[in-house]
Amino acid sequence: MGRFCRNCGKELQGDEKFCRNCGAETGNVETVSGNNISNQVQNTIIQKPKKKKSGCLIVIIVCFVIGFIIAVASIGNHSEEGKIENEDNISSKEQTTSEDINAEENNKEIAFGTEGDIGNLKLIVNSVSSADSISAAQGYMQYTPDSGKYAIINVTIKNNTKDSEHLLINYFKLIGPDDAEYVATLIPVADDKFITIDTINPNLDITGNIVFQVPTDLAVEDCILKYSDYDLFSGISEFLLK
Repeated sequence: MGRFCRNCGKELQGDEKFCRNCGAETGNVETVSGNNISNQVQNTIIQKPKKKKSGCLIVIIVCFVIGFIIAVASIGNHSEEGKIENEDNISSKEQTTSEDINAEENNKEIAFGTEGDIGNLKLIVNSVSSADSISAAQGYMQYTPDSGKYAIINVTIKNNTKDSEHLLINYFKLIGPDDAEYVATLIPVADDKFITIDTINPNLDITGNIVFQVPTDLAVEDCILKYSDYDLFSGISEFLLK
């Protein structure tokens, strides 16, 4: 007759109170004959379940593949976005460069006393002066600015085309060293020739003054006479005054 542990089924020796195999108390044991353990003892033995390793491995592989695909797609998107952004930057730089070149070509700076284009006409700056007043009506009238002084630019304008050309005084501006812009002033019935609104016939020219009201301390020679009409293709002409 043998004594066996009801917890693990191991055979006990003598009157052991605890199983040497699992440490369970041996107070309640099952006595059986031979090597045949009773069904009750067999049912009490704890068997460890087998791990399903193959299923877990498949899940891990699937997760890895999905993560790899997402990473590759993300890198591709970033690469494509970077390519598009670089193309946009290049296009923007090329456009800016083209605009700068066009602006340089359209903006013409003409030296003092040199003939330059103003639309279809030609202009030369003859002299530059300033005055506190301007005589009119054979000396019976005097134009005096409310403040500041008059800047007087004497010019000759030529029409070498086969058509008559209109000239508007508001096409002219005087640009100061600080980039302040002064518009031309109309002087009716002035004793000297002041250009206002004229039509110049083909192969003719006119000589006269363009006047601007400016601050007293402004040196007219340091300014620029700027001409710009409404024809976008004729550009801007800037005449130096010294």
